[in-house]
Amino acid sequence: MRSNTGFLATLLRAEDVRAGRHDTSFIEHHLDVLAPAAPGPDRAAIAAGAAHLLARERARVAAVADDEADPSPWDADDGFQLSGPRQTTLALEADGQAMTATVTWRAGAAAVMVEGEAAAQDARMVDGDDAVYVLRGGRQTVVRMRTLDPFDAAHLGEGGRVTAPMHGRVIEILVAPGDRVHKGQRLAVIEAMKMEHALVSPIDGTVAEVRASAGSQVAEGALVLTIEEATA
Repeated sequence: MRSNTGFLATLLRAEDVRAGRHDTSFIEHHLDVLAPAAPGPDRAAIAAGAAHLLARERARVAAVADDEADPSPWDADDGFQLSGPRQTTLALEADGQAMTATVTWRAGAAAVMVEGEAAAQDARMVDGDDAVYVLRGGRQTVVRMRTLDPFDAAHLGEGGRVTAPMHGRVIEILVAPGDRVHKGQRLAVIEAMKMEHALVSPIDGTVAEVRASAGSQVAEGALVLTIEEATA
C-alpha cells in the first residue's frame, strides 16, 4: 500500500515549518519543493531496496541453517566461485514496474546496482510482508522481488505459452512485443547446465508479452513469452 509518508517527512523537515512560520497555504505555495514532479524511477532507491531485501533473505536462510544439525553447503552465501567476482541478477518490481538489479559479490559482500546506479546511502527502509518501502528525497518507492509464474504442468506448452525448460540464465531475447513469428522460430536462448537451449514458438502468431530479459535468471517452468495465435 502506498502512503504519503515521504511527503510528510519532507514537510516536517522544512525550515519554515520547524520554526513555526507557516499557515494553511504553506503546502500550496511550496508544493514544487515538497512534492516535485517525479523524473522517473529512483534507481538508487530501488537498488537500496533490493539490497535490503537481499540482506533480509540472507538472514532468513542463515537462521534456518543455524537450526539444522547438519548445515548444507548450499546455504553458503559468500558468493564464492573459482574465477573472478561472481555476478548474479535479481528480478524486481518497483512501483509495479519490472526491473532487474545486478549483484556483484566481492570478499563475501554483495554490491547491488540498478541500471548502473549503486544503492543509495541516504534511503530509509520500512519493511512490509513481501516488500520494502524505500523513503528518499520525499519520495516513496515500493520494491519487492518479482515473482515468476509458477510451474503449471497441466498447461505446459498450451497455446502460446513459452516457458523455461529448466533453471537457467537468459542469454538473449530475439523478439519484442508485436513481432510476428512462425511455428518453430527461435525466440530466446537460455543457458543452463553449461549448455545453450533455444526456446521456439509453438504456434504461428504475434508476440503478446515478454516476461524475461537478457541476463535474468528464470526458474524451470517460468513463463518467458506469450504468443497470440494467428487468426485465419
